[in-house]
Amino acid sequence: EGSIEVHDPAIHGEYALDYASLWVAQQLPLVGESFLDMCAAPGGKSLALLCRMQSGTLTMNELSAPRRGRLKKVIAEFSHSAPSIQKNIWSMDAGLIGVKFPNQFDAILVDAPCSSERHLVHDPKELETWSVKRTKSLAQRQYRLLCSAYLACKIGGYVLYSTCSISPYENEEVIDKLITKKS
Repeated sequence: EGSIEVHDPAIHGEYALDYASLWVAQQLPLVGESFLDMCAAPGGKSLALLCRMQSGTLTMNELSAPRRGRLKKVIAEFSHSAPSIQKNIWSMDAGLIGVKFPNQFDAILVDAPCSSERHLVHDPKELETWSVKRTKSLAQRQYRLLCSAYLACKIGGYVLYSTCSISPYENEEVIDKLITKKS
């Protein structure tokens, strides 16, 4: 475990971002002009996307007001990307984006809120709150987010779904359910 410092002309200063988060942001194909970071706070992955963008629009979404405040602060403090890149910050329920903005984005990153079992190893209090019921409940939320991204993505576009969970309920089963229902 550790962090990686993102060094790029689009980033003012250094922003520590763990390697797994950076890796996920680097996997999203930036083909087209309209990109969405669906669950953007605290902003590290958005910064990594901005570093890679040459032009276009990056829309960053975060429903939680405190987390959105952190996102705005991170973007304002660390990003001064080229004027050819437009940055939007939304405060929408991400599960509704696909209905309100169908076929809008060329590529979408869905780094979904998850049970993050990694914390169980480091914090015994987290183990007390973990349950199969909780992970299944999160999987329902994640499926809703993934369906929304599917609807919001342009035909021929890309949706990258990720979690930091090791639960198959929150990973393979969410993706399999979308494939089964949308095929």
